Amino acid sequence: MRGSLAPAVEPLRELIATTLPTVPGSVRGSLATLSTPAVFEQRLAETIDRSLTTEAAEFRVPTSALWSLIGLGNYAVTAMLIFCALWFAALFLIHEAPVGSVDVPYLGAIPTPVVLLAATLVVGFLLAQSLRLHAGWLGRRWARRIGKQITVGVRERITDSLLLPIERFDLARQQLAKAARGAAEDCVSDTT
Repeated sequence: MRGSLAPAVEPLRELIATTLPTVPGSVRGSLATLSTPAVFEQRLAETIDRSLTTEAAEFRVPTSALWSLIGLGNYAVTAMLIFCALWFAALFLIHEAPVGSVDVPYLGAIPTPVVLLAATLVVGFLLAQSLRLHAGWLGRRWARRIGKQITVGVRERITDSLLLPIERFDLARQQLAKAARGAAEDCVSDTT
């Protein structure tokens, strides 16, 4: 399901609407049918759908070797969190068990299990952020590629099927004007 294509169709409809009065009456009807929004929207929708269908058929899930390394790091973080949980459980079961401490500036002496837990959580956060950034980068790259394909497809379709009749009318009008000038010049040269 897509939104309205009216904003994309309106400039083309206006182009044909402004060209319509300058076109000979015999071809004005066929050109007028081209300027209806329904025709434009249908052709534009078909073009977009065709581009997306092609991309969907060729789609491969993006992967990276970096993700495997991050996954291994997450396993290590999970193992350390389990170890910390077991250590904390043992400390609660064994009252007043001696544990070492680490001197941290501004905080003083902090028990080693708390430092280990905090360090593990920070490493896990950094791994998650690196995965988010890398996957986002790959996704944006993929989206740009699809956007370019759709843009090229729509340009080709508009040029080939929507603007080509206008160009033909314009070319025929130029040829008629050239022929009329040539006939006028022949008439002037015959009278002199």
